[in-house]
Parts: sequence; structure tokens; C-alpha cells
Amino acid sequence: MSLYGTGELIEGLRGVRENTIKIAEDIPEERYWYRPTPESRSVEELLLHIIASFQASQRLHGTERVRSYEQYDFAALLKRVPVQEGDRRSKAEILALLRGESARFSQWLASLPESQLAETVQMPAGATPAVKNRFELLLAAKEHEMHHRAQLMVLERLLGIVPHITMPIGKLDDLAVEDWERMVDVNIKGVLWGIAAALPIFRRQKSGHFITIASTAAKRTVPTMAVYSGTKAAVAAIMDAFGRRLRANFAQPPSSPGTPRPISQAMCATKTFARSWKSRARRSRWRLEQSLQRSRMRSISRME
Repeated sequence: MSLYGTGELIEGLRGVRENTIKIAEDIPEERYWYRPTPESRSVEELLLHIIASFQASQRLHGTERVRSYEQYDFAALLKRVPVQEGDRRSKAEILALLRGESARFSQWLASLPESQLAETVQMPAGATPAVKNRFELLLAAKEHEMHHRAQLMVLERLLGIVPHITMPIGKLDDLAVEDWERMVDVNIKGVLWGIAAALPIFRRQKSGHFITIASTAAKRTVPTMAVYSGTKAAVAAIMDAFGRRLRANFAQPPSSPGTPRPISQAMCATKTFARSWKSRARRSRWRLEQSLQRSRMRSISRME
């Protein structure tokens, strides 16, 4: 049986770091200061935090070889590593650190004997499980970077940058089959899995909202975005048909006096349908204004 071991962890770490580096390259240096809220980390701080976390992990399980997390001062540990989250670094320096620290960490990890990786570490009181081995905790370092990489992708979106992971650009005849599979998995299957997870709950409570995001690419295509446009058109079609089905099945049941009136509706809102929603809203406002005008005219007639 082939199990997930040190070699697989090193390859996984390299893959995660390559994507982190690509994100760091795609964000312009003049936007490294950007933070969505005052209490959030900036792009620069997030990247430096990732580097510092790996340095801390190496010190924790290599230099110090800690055997218990009980009352361990992790804040003090982060102050002892060479790279600090609050440092001011250029984009070129950060990219060099991301590459260099990844190589050093992988080399160090490959040198660890199995006996050291199997050593157990006591977790803080109340943690489940109460004990983990070093290999599990080093695996957590990769997961920690993936967590912050997801935050960086959100920042890219807020900056108007399309993350390279979510929308590979290329002509259809490039035959980037793996990219197609990933895009279909995320953009189409992700929506379907979300529906499958939530719909039973909505049925039980007789209410619920499905909100999905399509794209103008569903209607306006370019040669380098054929698969992306196809997935977004699929989302629009799925939600349109699904919304019609839900509205037909989730009828408003009768309510008894003194009981809350249940709300049963499916809201399938996509960017693609935004224009139709706005049009309906304008018509509703026009009808309301006409009704008010007629009421005012009737009141004037009575006064006369």
C-alpha cells in the first residue's frame, strides 16, 4: 500500500508554494499595501506571514524539537524568526524569500529521519486529538499556507485581478485538459454540490436562497476563454431552470392566524440576470408611482 509520506508532502508543499508565488507575481507591487479592512493583513503582510510561519515551523520541530504545546508562547516564537510580518520588503525581495525559504524547508524536511517525524507532541488542553506526531504538524504548515493563499485570491478579486487558478487563459486547441477539468469542477460541479448540500435543508424549513455568480463571459466570449465562458453559461442555465422548478414546487402554504407566515422562495440571482431584475424593479416603481398618482387625483376630486 502506498501511503502519504515525506516525499509526497514535499511535492505538495512545492505545488502550493508555486501557486503562492504566481499570485505574488500577479499582484502589482504598488498594490502590496492593500488591505480590505483596517484590521486585516495587507498583501505584503500576508506573504511575509507565510514565510515567517514556515521558519517558525522549522524552528519548532527542528531546532527546539518541542514535545508539548501546553502553554507554549507562539507569539514569542514568531518574534525569534528572521522574517517578521511587519517588515518592509520590496516585491522582488518577497519573491526571492518565497522561493528560497521553500527550497530550504523542503531540503530540511527531506533530511528528517522517520523516528523524528513519528515523535508525538502534546496538544493544548481541550484539543482533539490530545496528541499529534510531528509529521501531522508539518503537514499543517502546508494547510496553513493554503488557507492564506485563499485569502490572497480574495484580495486579487477585490483588486480586480482574476486569480490564475480559477481562470486559465488559453485557446481551446492548446488542449489544456487538466485546466478544463479543474474549471468544470469548480465552476459547475461546485454549484451543483452546493445545491445538493443545501436543498434538503431548504425543503425541510420550506425556505431558502441560492445565490450564484455567473459572468458576462456567459454571453460575450473571446477565443482564449472558451471553457470559462462555457462554465459560466452552464451556471446561468442551471440556475434559470432550477429556479423555475423551485418556484413551482415551493408553493406558499396556508398560514393560521397567530402563527408566523413562512417565506418560501428561491432567489437565483446571477450577474447575467441583473439587467432583468433591474428592469422589473423599474416597472414596479412605475406602477407604484402611477397608483399613488391616481390616489392623489381621487383625493383632490373628493375635496372639490
